[in-house]
Amino acid sequence: MSKTHKVNQGECIESIALLYGFWPSTIWLHESNAELKSLRKNPNVLYPRDEVFIPDLRTEKVNAGTDQSHKFVRKGVPAKLRLRFLKPKEDQPPPQEEDAGNGDDDPSTYEDPEQPAITQEMEPVSDTPYRLTLGSLTVEGQTDSDGLVEAVIPPDATEGEITFDLGGPEERTLPLALGQIDPVDTFVGARKRLRNLGYHCTIDEDEMTPELKEIISQFQTDNQVTVSGELDRATKDKLVETHGS
Repeated sequence: MSKTHKVNQGECIESIALLYGFWPSTIWLHESNAELKSLRKNPNVLYPRDEVFIPDLRTEKVNAGTDQSHKFVRKGVPAKLRLRFLKPKEDQPPPQEEDAGNGDDDPSTYEDPEQPAITQEMEPVSDTPYRLTLGSLTVEGQTDSDGLVEAVIPPDATEGEITFDLGGPEERTLPLALGQIDPVDTFVGARKRLRNLGYHCTIDEDEMTPELKEIISQFQTDNQVTVSGELDRATKDKLVETHGS
């Protein structure tokens, strides 16, 4: 019988479809999920406690001889993982300051030093060997010039790790938590995307704070969006575009 599935953290339409034995588009495009589709827009970015309608399974019969071997292919498995990795640019030497020539340290002329930027300029982890591990699955490859990693994975994979520069002097391993990015309409979802893009903000507060307002303003300035300090529609769209999801 049809039912409603309440989303847990880390789930997406593909993992839910695998759980119930459906092709992902059968669930995502079902008329009873039209409101959810309009709200979330991306089947890979759902919010805990979202409700997904699960239709009845339809039985399909195939005629096959009992004295022969037959091969059946289940569609919809696996899924594709697509990640882009960035790293802070190496520090550049500061510009030389001209000598004022008077040698005085008059406290009356003291000015506060310039505060560090909220974000640090980033660059792709390009053309770097990696090993991706998700449960029993291990994939090795090399990032492209834009720091992109693509791999075919099980739809219900939730965690793993990726190691860069295998055996090299800069070998490093990063944990992966798949399905943990909340919708951009939530403050937590916006915070996580900003953090991934190099903006120094906390990710566990689901409310607007002065800190978040300042960081949003910086993001808007960096991306030629009208500066309001608010998580408005234009900012959400640019955030999804820049982050990739």
